[in-house]
Amino acid sequence: MLDIELKKDQEILKMVTVVKQLDHTGIQLLTRDADTLLALKRELDRQKDSLINCSHNERMLA
Repeated sequence: MLDIELKKDQEILKMVTVVKQLDHTGIQLLTRDADTLLALKRELDRQKDSLINCSHNERMLA
């Protein structure tokens, strides 16, 4: 797990280097895209939680 976190931190540092080279418009576009990815992740997390809760409730009824 530590290896994954280390790789994540390295990728973040690479992203910061790239962002520093962008103009304001590029940063705005990148921010919009990041917001979209985060919204998609949150939606997938909600769906996953919903499935887990549904499965748990079905087991409780059985």
